[in-house]
Amino acid sequence: TKPCVRRKSPTAVLKSSLLQRRS
Repeated sequence: TKPCVRRKSPTAVLKSSLLQRRS
């Protein structure tokens, strides 16, 4: 929940978290 994440769209945030979890 970073300030920069707020700028990104919800879909992008979800994708990022999913990619990070996979890695």
